[in-house]
Amino acid sequence: VTPFLNKLSNEGLFFENFYPQHSVGTSSDSEFTFSTSLLPINNGTVFMTHANRDFETIQKLLKKEGYYTMSMHGNNGDFWNRNVMHNTLGYDRFFSQGDYEIDEEIGLGLSDMSFFRQSIEKIQEIKEQEQGIPIMATLITLTNHYPFDDVDKYGEFDVGHLEGTDIGNYLKSFHYADMALESFVEGMDEAGLLDNAVLVLYGDHHAKISKADYTRVYNYNEDMDIYYTADDAEYNPIDEAFHKTLRKTPFIIWSKDAELNKTISTPMGMVDALPTLGNMLGVYNQYQLGVDMMSTDFNTVIFPDGSWLNNDSYYSATDSKLFSLNGDMIAEDTEVIYDREFVDNTIELSNNIIQSNLIKHYNTMIANNKIKPHEKPVNIESNTM
Repeated sequence: VTPFLNKLSNEGLFFENFYPQHSVGTSSDSEFTFSTSLLPINNGTVFMTHANRDFETIQKLLKKEGYYTMSMHGNNGDFWNRNVMHNTLGYDRFFSQGDYEIDEEIGLGLSDMSFFRQSIEKIQEIKEQEQGIPIMATLITLTNHYPFDDVDKYGEFDVGHLEGTDIGNYLKSFHYADMALESFVEGMDEAGLLDNAVLVLYGDHHAKISKADYTRVYNYNEDMDIYYTADDAEYNPIDEAFHKTLRKTPFIIWSKDAELNKTISTPMGMVDALPTLGNMLGVYNQYQLGVDMMSTDFNTVIFPDGSWLNNDSYYSATDSKLFSLNGDMIAEDTEVIYDREFVDNTIELSNNIIQSNLIKHYNTMIANNKIKPHEKPVNIESNTM
């Protein structure tokens, strides 16, 4: 389905157990958490309700190092309040729908092929204008997004027994997105924009695939052209824990100038993106909730609703059940209670930083010489067992 993405994952740093940590803000929540290493709120969407807060972000940290920061998206700039929030995050320029020629539409809007082609031109223009200044560019695509029903525009791709299903259409969409991604990387390379560059790819949220469709994928015998049923020994049930692991998305760090070639299996959340990239780029966010994934072999991924997942277990806050990652429910113990306290405290801290605008208050107190700034970053690391 995704031969080019597979190639990048084999050549780069591939975090194979990466989980977005979004709430109701979906894509915008992921942009927020990627930028800040804070969790999104559960009683609204940060992009819509807290765009006037002060946040420490990877964009601002890189700007202090001399970077020009830009973001690009083929959708309406008012969607998720990006026109305002991208400025809050620290982008120097946000290119949205009005900056693009909508010459080909697939699904929600501008096709990925056209979006990537035009975005390369914009990156090239900024590079020529800024003469020698490094650039951070964020590109947000549209085509590989629910409802995956523009199948006649994805190109030919045989999905076999999944033809006509939602997940079959999703695979066709993802195959198209993979071809578009390859065209982007090749185009960037031809323009000389991949020299001394790092490419970071992440999926911002899972696709809306039903358990019934997942059952079709994991219980089909291709040789016999039959589906296993719950009465068959070979049947794979899509239980809650397994369903949660199916919601992970790719996270890849790749450079054509470096042989990275490593797969990291430790569970990673979006809050860990900034600390991981920050240590590579030499910038630090003292308010980050995540950890550098290159320096830990155990991690707890916290979700805004209070659920969490680590190397061994998944806890569902919805029904207060704990599962081992092989699908068997396990009883709570003192270590699990400790984990839940850590999770609750982390969520509360993140909410307080956002809702009470604590970063602004902290910086004001420093400016008024009421407190001294920390000499070292304050990192809140996930507990280990």
